[in-house]
Amino acid sequence: MGITDTGRFVEAKLTGVTANQKKRCVDLFITDTSSQNWHLVANEVQDFMVIEMRLQNIIDRMILWGSSDEIECRRRLFCMLYGYRPSAEDNMYLPTINNNFMALKQEGYHLLEIEPVFGALIFILAKHLQIEKAR
Repeated sequence: MGITDTGRFVEAKLTGVTANQKKRCVDLFITDTSSQNWHLVANEVQDFMVIEMRLQNIIDRMILWGSSDEIECRRRLFCMLYGYRPSAEDNMYLPTINNNFMALKQEGYHLLEIEPVFGALIFILAKHLQIEKAR
């Protein structure tokens, strides 16, 4: 299924992450509050970042950013690329941000942000995102 019902992952545990540079894919493993295991698959990944991964990672929310949220989306892209929130002095990075925003806007990419209660903050810029019950 596509990523639409992100509310079910509030307070869920992020239990694992794998990234394959050669295949340009990322796999996230999540256990929701009812102990159901989920597998999030991102394919054709253009960029990916994890900040502060720990043994225990609790999700606050998952946000799928689109080009209609341009200002917030650009802030998230900056944070994904450089590891901190942008300030006024960071204008020299605009060409890179613009390239990634154009991929989002014109090439069908999606930006997924997973905000933590505790642990990992994750950004994934990918063409295909899918989540399914783990087997």
